[in-house]
Amino acid sequence: MKQSFLCQILELKALGESVFTITIKRPQAMGEVRPGQFFQLKANQLPYLRRPISISEITEQTLSFTIIAKGEGTKGFQRLKAGDQLDVLGPLGNSYHIDAANRRILLIGAGIGVPPQAVLAEALAAQGNAHITVQLGFKDVPYMVERFTALTDDVIVASESGKGDYRGYVVDLTQCALQTEIYDIVYVCGPPIVIEKVAKLCERSNTKVQLLMEERMACGIGACMVCACKVKDENSAEGFWYKRVCSDGPVFWGSEVVFDE
Repeated sequence: MKQSFLCQILELKALGESVFTITIKRPQAMGEVRPGQFFQLKANQLPYLRRPISISEITEQTLSFTIIAKGEGTKGFQRLKAGDQLDVLGPLGNSYHIDAANRRILLIGAGIGVPPQAVLAEALAAQGNAHITVQLGFKDVPYMVERFTALTDDVIVASESGKGDYRGYVVDLTQCALQTEIYDIVYVCGPPIVIEKVAKLCERSNTKVQLLMEERMACGIGACMVCACKVKDENSAEGFWYKRVCSDGPVFWGSEVVFDE
């Protein structure tokens, strides 16, 4: 059974009007936390269920979670302050597969999929032998870009509002890159439509891709099946079966996921 920890909030930092980062003191008993994993967060003073949030930074002493305030639950987190307690359940799920043999890497993050990609980028850069190309997509004002530019010069930012290097969608950049370059592997996290489009682009170009999936969750530990996604299954009459994003994922190979037409 996964353990929950009551952690002190060290800092709540605004990155934009509705984007903020909560940094907590990391319990010694927590153990290893890997890129791609997530936690179920709850503030006991707020009357809401736990929310699944990806990790946006890992240090020996702290963990950070970057959140977009949309619904009442995430807006509630925005009202917390340093010194408050945060109940964190995790780490949950699997993690990205990192292979030192992969030398040319394309890393894509869109929206709230940007923060967990920063953790991955740092882990990849720590290997010291890969060229990392980063493509980031935002609706309006970019954030957290400096985390990536500190690791590689090959960073391009797309924004629908034009506040970046390219006005438009990040998948436009991905399509162009896969047509002109060869990559050993692609990593992507973002809204479902971005993940689906990138997976299909990689399939056409015969490029390996790992998907950090976003789905609505309730329990976060594989019990409720709310977050099920379709995966290929040759032994099934329908040709597919279901896996739980929270416990079988949230990271899947693009070659195994079935997207509804």
